[in-house]
Amino acid sequence: TLALRTGLSYARAEFSSLRIRGLCVILKFLRSVAESDTTINLFCHSQSIPDLQVVQVLFRHFLRDTEDQSVTSLDHIFTVESMEITSPSTDSEISLALRVLEGCCLIHCESNVLAHEYNKAIPVLMNILSTRACLDALIAIMLDSSANQAVDIFSIDSSLTEVV
Repeated sequence: TLALRTGLSYARAEFSSLRIRGLCVILKFLRSVAESDTTINLFCHSQSIPDLQVVQVLFRHFLRDTEDQSVTSLDHIFTVESMEITSPSTDSEISLALRVLEGCCLIHCESNVLAHEYNKAIPVLMNILSTRACLDALIAIMLDSSANQAVDIFSIDSSLTEVV
């Protein structure tokens, strides 16, 4: 769990280089987890702890809608509360985040449910699919998840017709 905590800590960083390091640590951790049933069970148990949930960090910091990345109001300037601003996700980060998401969904069946509950994963991935290749992650999220399979993917983004 130390490697998972370290990777998640780096993945939440403000700077791209640290976030990439965090994703690489998590990816390496997932590879080691997949080697035995005991470590898979440990990983599955760790995903019930909110501070260790990988899918939540992926969707909060890497796999966001483009609308989530822009400032929609200037109210934070006139109030005491500060607004957290981080550099936008790079293509490298998104690519690594999709690999981590795919690994999580394949190792831990409940990760696809967490993705659906947290941020409506299918619309976000379909948006990314229109500009990048993430088909493997999309299939992994839809695997054994009737809620994710029920989403009408062709009504999500009209730009899909251009991709197909």
